Amino acid sequence: IITNGIKDDGIIITSNYDLLVMSRLICIGRNYKLRHQVRDLHSLQISGTLKSYFFFFLETFLLKKVERVMVSSPEFNNQYYKKIYKGEVILLENIPSKQTWVDFQKRKEEHIFTIGFIGYIRYKNSLNQLIKTVQILAAEGLPVKVVFAGGGDIRGLLKDIKEQNCFEILGPYEYTKDIKRLYSNIDVIYAVYDSFDRNCQLAMPNKFYESIITKIPILVAKNTFVESEV
Repeated sequence: IITNGIKDDGIIITSNYDLLVMSRLICIGRNYKLRHQVRDLHSLQISGTLKSYFFFFLETFLLKKVERVMVSSPEFNNQYYKKIYKGEVILLENIPSKQTWVDFQKRKEEHIFTIGFIGYIRYKNSLNQLIKTVQILAAEGLPVKVVFAGGGDIRGLLKDIKEQNCFEILGPYEYTKDIKRLYSNIDVIYAVYDSFDRNCQLAMPNKFYESIITKIPILVAKNTFVESEV
């Protein structure tokens, strides 16, 4: 909560629906301004189930007192929020801080084509596709490997890997401290998410901006918004 020193005045910024509900209650009888940030669409917003219709009307009610919605992808507004929200919508992209990337340099220490999946480990189908393909290429004698860095379902990832020497799993990392080092030896950024997932179709992942900053090519799924931007 950012206030200007007046008890019943100020700005409340929310980034999930629990906080939005609480903030609506806090604002009763007060002059707070509400702003809501949307980083991803929730499954309840886009599943087409009975629960999603209930959530649609609940969200419409909650947003009536919101003066501004901030989206990380323009498609969140074009495909969803235009239907339920008539206020101001601004694009607040997930662009990494320039300071984090000062003096970034590529360095190739080995003659191996390296694919990097750097981020939270999820979207198992697309990762299985990557693992199987790399194992086939390695079996044919091509010098290729994948570097995975990030938290998430690491155990599930390990179950699918048969040729350990083709893969390097580094686990969780600290973004500002480690990200330059992680990208320094990557030839291609792997950002192929589940194109059947409605949120993935519309979202703009951080990896898109990291590709621009590092000038490393990026591989994405077809039939997605990020594909059109790439």
